[in-house]
Amino acid sequence: MKKSLKDKWTKLYDVASTICKLAPWKWIVEERLIVIKAYEGLEFYMSVMGMSGLFEGIMLCTSKSGIRNYNEMQCSRMPDLLGINYQEGILMVFNDEKICLKENVKLADEFMEKRINNKVITFESFVKGYLPSKLTEEELDDAILAFTTLEKALIEFDRIGKRNKNEYTDEVKKIRDIFLSDPRNALILSYDEDEDKLDIQTDLPKDIDDYLPSVMPPQDVLDEAKEFKRTNHVWEFELLNYLPIPIDEVNYKNPFMNETIKKTQIMRYVILADKTTNEIIRFSPYDKPLMSNKEEFDFIDTVINDFFNVLGERGLPKEIVVRDENTYTLLLEVTKELKIKLKQDALLDMCDDFLNGFFVHITGEDPSDFEGMNEEDFEEYLENMDDDYDEDDDEDDDNPFLEDYNDEDEDF
Repeated sequence: MKKSLKDKWTKLYDVASTICKLAPWKWIVEERLIVIKAYEGLEFYMSVMGMSGLFEGIMLCTSKSGIRNYNEMQCSRMPDLLGINYQEGILMVFNDEKICLKENVKLADEFMEKRINNKVITFESFVKGYLPSKLTEEELDDAILAFTTLEKALIEFDRIGKRNKNEYTDEVKKIRDIFLSDPRNALILSYDEDEDKLDIQTDLPKDIDDYLPSVMPPQDVLDEAKEFKRTNHVWEFELLNYLPIPIDEVNYKNPFMNETIKKTQIMRYVILADKTTNEIIRFSPYDKPLMSNKEEFDFIDTVINDFFNVLGERGLPKEIVVRDENTYTLLLEVTKELKIKLKQDALLDMCDDFLNGFFVHITGEDPSDFEGMNEEDFEEYLENMDDDYDEDDDEDDDNPFLEDYNDEDEDF
């Protein structure tokens, strides 16, 4: 590791160690939002975990979509098997090394001077469509900025009552009390490192809604669809999520990264079910990574085209149920045009039963066991999965669950 990178990791671990000693999870509940004023016009978002007793840590989201999806998972009954779809950002975990990934403990051994309460600090990058991985240098820079800002604020909160009372400590206490008293309030922090100046505020968070795309086929396609027969059926539809089944290791890179990084791709799928007839209409896994907006839009366009083919075959349902806000917004305009009721529910009964069964079929693991895995067990699970795929590399054509997506396919 080059010296400049080592210096960054040293700085992040120094800051994270102070945060863990101050234990913000003892007084900040997970549902409360912390906003970090980052670069000019850009905000990061934090959620502190640990008061519920599961594990202690902090989720850092560097995008509006990341915090919106994370909040959606917190506030709903989202199935644990699909929870990986709603975590995007940098996760700091403070836990016993026995249940941490060995590679993460190795990094902690290098940069963490000593254990804190016999626990280690680890960091992981979450990107939708991939298993958690090590941080890129760009993510490391973001983490240093955000966690340093939080550290400075926690130090000021910790000083309340520990030094002579003055106007500043009164103001800090007032801010903390307001933040804690009203669950709608966010803690808003900014830190100027050059001037060593911290600003602490609490207020209702400003708009953190992000632009969500919707689809709208050509008018002639819509006009034709409006003439399809109508039924009283209720459908479930999902097309934007992934199952935690490793597919392949790929060279991942987005426009904000200077270098590629190895990430393990997981399985995207499309599923359409008829709740009224208790039937899975369509299920297709998709085993190619989508790394650009164009690839994403092309995929969605093809799925929607086939969706209209299904409408022509089966008629227009009375209602379509989708899992999350992203899918709801995606389909909202087209369902309005077709006068189909669109409903959002984190639990899709038909789809979830099928997906759980499919997961068992592919992995041999029970979803309930998978949901409770610690990091060490999860690492062993991944290694076993990788071995299975290595053995079957020449037999992909015989595996109907790993068919390549083709733009010319009639089905999804």
